[in-house]
Amino acid sequence: MSVTIVRYRTRPEMADENERLISDVLRELHLSAPDGFRYLAVRLSDNEFVHLASFDEGAMPITELKTFQTFRAGGKERWLGSPAFTEASIIGAYGAWGSMAPRDPTRATAEAAGVRTEASEPETHPSEFAARGGPS
Repeated sequence: MSVTIVRYRTRPEMADENERLISDVLRELHLSAPDGFRYLAVRLSDNEFVHLASFDEGAMPITELKTFQTFRAGGKERWLGSPAFTEASIIGAYGAWGSMAPRDPTRATAEAAGVRTEASEPETHPSEFAARGGPS
């Protein structure tokens, strides 16, 4: 199994857009459910993003997704510098990282600013996904 970690920082004014594009990729991954592929993306408080992708032998399927191609196409405008790629080995894991649906970055930003938002679907805590057997 190959594991790649990608880290980069965005321009502050582009961080929400970057997160939205990542959420689009995650939604497409949830729909296509490629075998042998695991993906996790996190946003740090300083607008640094970290992506962890692990995949079995063969091509990394994320590069074939239209949403990922869109995400990569505008990277130079959003990112400060080039992303740093690192190969890694997984020591172990605990919990159900793969069962979390992407969050709505617009809602998250508004809530962080103390603004209450109306959402068509409430965000689900990861423990609720586990209780239901994963995302529906």
